[in-house]
Amino acid sequence: MAAAASGGGPGGVARLEHAASTGAAAALFAIMLIVFADVALRYLFNAPLSWSYDLISIYLMGVAFFLALSETLRRNHHVAVDILYLRLSLRMRRVWKLLGWSLSCVLFTVILVLAVRTSWSRWAADNVVAGAIPWPMWIPAAIAALGLALLLARLTLGVLALGLALAAGRPLEGAIAGEDVASGAE
Repeated sequence: MAAAASGGGPGGVARLEHAASTGAAAALFAIMLIVFADVALRYLFNAPLSWSYDLISIYLMGVAFFLALSETLRRNHHVAVDILYLRLSLRMRRVWKLLGWSLSCVLFTVILVLAVRTSWSRWAADNVVAGAIPWPMWIPAAIAALGLALLLARLTLGVLALGLALAAGRPLEGAIAGEDVASGAE
């Protein structure tokens, strides 16, 4: 039950995370192709792609970063300083993770609200980048909001699963996001 509650299985959040991380990988691949084409055209034909820098910096980098956040947390591939954390018992790791993720939920909720407001206000004002191509500026904030919403869903499910497991005094059924069950003792 706890593994399902954490979204670790084939549930909705895990499917959305997989789709988002696939989008992030596609964005990275597109960045590589566009940069290769731009460099080749620039140095071989003296005809660079005038739109490549804007597309990559305004949209694709945000897609690559924000859409990979939740999947990165779920797989425990984020950067962490865990010198003391790894010396704790599994129960104490869960307590500290519960505290950290709860505080992170508050922080990322604020950031998500700001991203949604920014996207909405840019869309309402029809903000665009001044240049050869009028790139809409609401899209980057919407991409950030989407990635942050997924991250917040992952954090919330993790907080619920950890809280339920700690309250019941029983181990989780399977590992929740970012937890190595085999490395600690209950």
